[in-house]
Amino acid sequence: MNTILFRRTAFLLSLAAVTVVSSGLKAQAQTTDFTAADLKTEPTLDTTAPISSSALMPESSASPIPETTSKTPDSVVAQAGGTTPPLRATRSGPSYIGVGSNIGFRGDTRLSEGSANVFSKVGLTNTLSARPSALIGSNAAFLLPVTVDFAPRQTVGLRAAPYVGGGVAISTARDSTIGPLLTGGVDVPVSRQVTATAGVNVGFVDRTDVGLLLGVGYNF
Repeated sequence: MNTILFRRTAFLLSLAAVTVVSSGLKAQAQTTDFTAADLKTEPTLDTTAPISSSALMPESSASPIPETTSKTPDSVVAQAGGTTPPLRATRSGPSYIGVGSNIGFRGDTRLSEGSANVFSKVGLTNTLSARPSALIGSNAAFLLPVTVDFAPRQTVGLRAAPYVGGGVAISTARDSTIGPLLTGGVDVPVSRQVTATAGVNVGFVDRTDVGLLLGVGYNF
């Protein structure tokens, strides 16, 4: 009888142990399923999708940067180069073309006689200018001097710019002789468009010829 009781007790204990082990395995399986399910909901990185370059750049560098340009006016470049184009103003004043009269003093050519005079000042550099003129009449004469021009000065209540130079005098009388020429005078600005001028011309053709030029020029 004791043997039968011992067997029944051992059977019950074995059954209880099996039940406890089964319950533990089932609980472990449920825990594993829960963990796997939780892992499935986590976001994943899609390595196949293209990545925009702007996403890799800082936000401040992605904005456009305005371009700045600097221009140099053509007039500044010309002044920096120091070039002096023809027909420009010299330091004595602007270039001009004008009409006037010639008053002769002595000699045998048109320069020594009274006549109409068409003249001009053409700036070559800041200090030099050509001052051609034509004495109109029978046996016309042409004066072709180049002068050194000086800055205007206040003289006797007038602002005058002196000049002095030399060149050649051409007379159409007789054999159309040519001789050296000396000239000197002043330019007096009257307005922005007008310049008055007075000058003495001394030509050495056949004899010494002297003439006084008085005229008004239009500035250009």
